[in-house]
Amino acid sequence: MLTAADTHAHNSFENPRGVEPRDEPAGVGAGGRLVYRFAPASVTRLQLNL
Repeated sequence: MLTAADTHAHNSFENPRGVEPRDEPAGVGAGGRLVYRFAPASVTRLQLNL
């Protein structure tokens, strides 16, 4: 997931790590369904191993 607390955050020379990718766990809910909550204003890649 690529997101930050501030929706206007960005990387710059002064703050090169303002927005960084990070791993977030997904869970299995009732009935074996995949449960994942997308963060607002984020870019998310879901990688599933079947």
